[in-house]
Amino acid sequence: MSFADLIGFLAAQPVLALTVVTILVASLGWMIQHSSPRAGRVLRLTGYTGMVAALLLTIISAAFHATRSDVRSSMARDATVQIEGGETVVPLESDGHYWANVQIDATEQDFLIDTGATYTSISAQTAAAAGIKPDPSRMPVRLDTANGTIEARFGTARRLRFGSIEVANLEVVINPEESGETNVIGMNLLSELASWRVDKGKLHLVPAIKG
Repeated sequence: MSFADLIGFLAAQPVLALTVVTILVASLGWMIQHSSPRAGRVLRLTGYTGMVAALLLTIISAAFHATRSDVRSSMARDATVQIEGGETVVPLESDGHYWANVQIDATEQDFLIDTGATYTSISAQTAAAAGIKPDPSRMPVRLDTANGTIEARFGTARRLRFGSIEVANLEVVINPEESGETNVIGMNLLSELASWRVDKGKLHLVPAIKG
């Protein structure tokens, strides 16, 4: 990893960057404590304070993501995906998103349907439950998320099904564990449908006619 790559990585991980900086500041304080006791004391105190702040931010972030994941999963389970005239109809949830409970290989998981996402993505936990492994022949892909840029690996879902929608051998990206537990249905799946539209707040998905 080059120095520029390291800086870019730390910029995408502000809490980690804060931790590194505070450790360096505290270390510098110890190094100069004999030549400049007062300055060394100030630097050590600043470093320790920063470390405590980084720890608190890590705990708060973990609790926030866990709570958000639980809330979204509950919303998705409560949502009723209906089949009307062969179309899969997904209601809009109170959080302003469309959620569906999806059968993906060996597991059943909640998915956010995002027309702005290029790829269908799954969490590391979902990949493990579904038995989907990263493809070693494919290079990782860098994705921009709300939590910064992540590096994900490609894999293949043998079968993905919800409502009247069923897709085989779908390419998915497997997100790293630290990026959260949200699964997303993206445009690489939606583009395989005959059509999709939003009508009166509901998302209508029309499956492709199989030959």
